[in-house]
Amino acid sequence: MFKPPVDYTDFCKKVVEDDPSVILAGVISINKVLGLYIRPGGWAPDEKDIPRFITQVQMAVGIPQTNEKYFGPVGYVMINFRDLDNFNFPMGQQLMLVILAKDPYDHRALVRKIRNSIMTTSA
Repeated sequence: MFKPPVDYTDFCKKVVEDDPSVILAGVISINKVLGLYIRPGGWAPDEKDIPRFITQVQMAVGIPQTNEKYFGPVGYVMINFRDLDNFNFPMGQQLMLVILAKDPYDHRALVRKIRNSIMTTSA
C-alpha cells in the first residue's frame, strides 16, 4: 500500500520531471490539494475552481471503485479532453494522484512510469 511521502510537492515535481508530456501532477485528498507541481508554462485551474475539480475527480474514480469486488482494485481512470489527458491514480485511503498529460506520449509507458513512481515512493 502507498505510504504518503513527507513532501507531496517534491513527489509531484519528480513525476512531472520524469516525463516531458506530463504538465501537472497533484496529490489530492478530500477537498484538499496536498501537493502540486506544474511544468513551467503549464496550466492549472483557478483557485476557486479547485474544490469542484477535486469533487469531479473523486466521483470519476469512486464510481468504478464500487465494482472492485468483481474486477479488483481500480488502477487508474483516464479522461480524454481535446488538448490533454487526465489520469487519476488512487493511492490508498482518500489519496489520489492527478496527472495532466499532453500529446505526444506513449500511453502504456506513461502509466508504467507513474505506477513505478507511486510504488517507489511507497517502498
